[in-house]
Amino acid sequence: MMAPEFGASDPVDWRWLEAGWGVTGFPSDYIDFMSRYGAGEIEESLYIVPPNIPGDPGGGGMFYNTEIANGLVGSESFSVLAWGVTVVGDILCWKIGHSDPDQWPVIVWKRDDFTSPWLEFDCGLSGFLVGMFLREYATCPIGDSTVWGCPAPKFLSNAYIRRCEEEGVDPWTGEPDPYAGRSIDGYS
Repeated sequence: MMAPEFGASDPVDWRWLEAGWGVTGFPSDYIDFMSRYGAGEIEESLYIVPPNIPGDPGGGGMFYNTEIANGLVGSESFSVLAWGVTVVGDILCWKIGHSDPDQWPVIVWKRDDFTSPWLEFDCGLSGFLVGMFLREYATCPIGDSTVWGCPAPKFLSNAYIRRCEEEGVDPWTGEPDPYAGRSIDGYS
């Protein structure tokens, strides 16, 4: 459904990552996703964050978003590990706890749902994404509907996006981008 032509395999030291998070492994579909696509964006809406460990000086990624998500868990009795975020601030995670990472359900903190912000799905990352692309849920489980019902979503890896920006090209359109590599305030 999602062509990997703009993906770029991210080299991941899975043993280092497992030790850093204190888990026995990561879901096999996530490992496959990282080897095929890498971290990046789906339709400029849903971001698959790069894997990193607690205290990683690189900031961002899995560590940063997991810290935020676990802060949002509050008094609930579960822990989460973030794998994605949306352009509107939703956080996509696994609900960890089962000894088999392939049994970790996806759990989404939907930023604009004030009555029940945590939504749980009995599937992994791949199943969740396919469910989004095919509208298999009663309602859109995230606050931005760009990928909801998008049967052929476009994925761009972080590496591809950086390469385009360095070349002065908008990665989504392929057109010249006079603002490539500049920040909003005009300073690089």
